[in-house]
Amino acid sequence: MSEKYQINLFAIRSLIKTREIVANFQNCLIENNIDFQLDIIDVMDEPQLTADYKILATPTLIKVAPPPRVKVVGDLSNAKKVLKMMKILRAG
Repeated sequence: MSEKYQINLFAIRSLIKTREIVANFQNCLIENNIDFQLDIIDVMDEPQLTADYKILATPTLIKVAPPPRVKVVGDLSNAKKVLKMMKILRAG
């Protein structure tokens, strides 16, 4: 049985770019049959959570579970590449 991945995206929810990132990641995860929960945390609405995760820039994507925690900041336009870096998708 595969593990469920908990992924948090810290961004500004109202931005078109954020919606594009979410759609790209959801599509890639679904296409690869990855069991996941993707939560979008709006840094403007959740300043304490943003501080708790030590978010200094957006967008930031964090694989929370399963361990180890992996954080990617900045260009998230290539979902497949980012998910490989996070060890959610296999390289190759």
